[in-house]
Amino acid sequence: MQDSLIEIVKRGYTIKSNITGTNSQNGLCSKKGENYFYKVASCEAISQELFGYDLFEKYNKVPKIIEIIEDKKNCISIIIFERIVSINFNQGLVCDLLNSPKKINVTEIMHPFSAYFECFQYKGSTKDNYQYKKFFKDRVGRLRTNFIEIDSNQALVIKNTKQFIKNFIPKRTGNLSHGDPSDMNFCSNGMFLDFEETNFNDLRVDFAIIFWSLFLGGAYLFPKYEIQKYVHHKRVYQNQIIKNKFGMIEAILVRKQRIELIDCIVDKFKENLILYKYKNLENSIFYLLVFRMFSVIEFSFLDKDDRIFLTSILKELIIKLEESHDIFITLKQINHSFFRSE
Repeated sequence: MQDSLIEIVKRGYTIKSNITGTNSQNGLCSKKGENYFYKVASCEAISQELFGYDLFEKYNKVPKIIEIIEDKKNCISIIIFERIVSINFNQGLVCDLLNSPKKINVTEIMHPFSAYFECFQYKGSTKDNYQYKKFFKDRVGRLRTNFIEIDSNQALVIKNTKQFIKNFIPKRTGNLSHGDPSDMNFCSNGMFLDFEETNFNDLRVDFAIIFWSLFLGGAYLFPKYEIQKYVHHKRVYQNQIIKNKFGMIEAILVRKQRIELIDCIVDKFKENLILYKYKNLENSIFYLLVFRMFSVIEFSFLDKDDRIFLTSILKELIIKLEESHDIFITLKQINHSFFRSE
């Protein structure tokens, strides 16, 4: 994709920063004294992004598209967006509110999420299933059990998770959702970013994604192992690990507003999943979440302490769900068990 940056320069832009992800590149560029945000990805990914953008902009605040550049030789497309001036070092994203050193009322943080939930009222066919294929079905090979940190019971759960993901059929009629909901894609001013997975999606899938993004993923694992994405939002690094007397991680020290937000998100999803008549909630959400736990960052990439910590969360998740038979109660318990607030 590096060659595609040349295409941006050819259009008169100056590249100011570049972050390389697994399937895309993005960063800041400028032209005639104005700053812009660019995203480079495959033609298919950008086509999906534009489709999702058109759906979402009808109901939400989104950055204006300035220009679309096609690099047909390399099968790459580029979107030039307006730069959101409110996004700066440690400010502008929900991520920054969650990691702010000052106490922030959860109702303030819920502002962009309220707009996100409002979109659920719009329904349509999920026949494309792009979100599910990209984040779940196409990643089944990432789940492995041949690690000493994974006991026989957990190995069986992971094996069953793989089978569930292979056989899962998203609800035929889905709800309009962002598709990749996270504290890095939602702005504190209510604007949204990144629309590649925006579509009429199965809300159970969205729930698994957002829970893990706000829970251990966004609070600890993503900033640690995908550090480049957080180069301008470094307060998340201040979330500290808490170890027990045996030297093993037992919890993460986070701001109180993160714990409160997760509780609110769990309640809102429960309300909406029931409202829109989603079935098999305990089973499906459990397996979708376990899959996210072990597939966003592959287990083999984690250091030993983090592998042990992740399996301890899985163990507690299994135990609590067997006790409560309510996935929503269980997830709130997990939220309060493995997070400590300052």
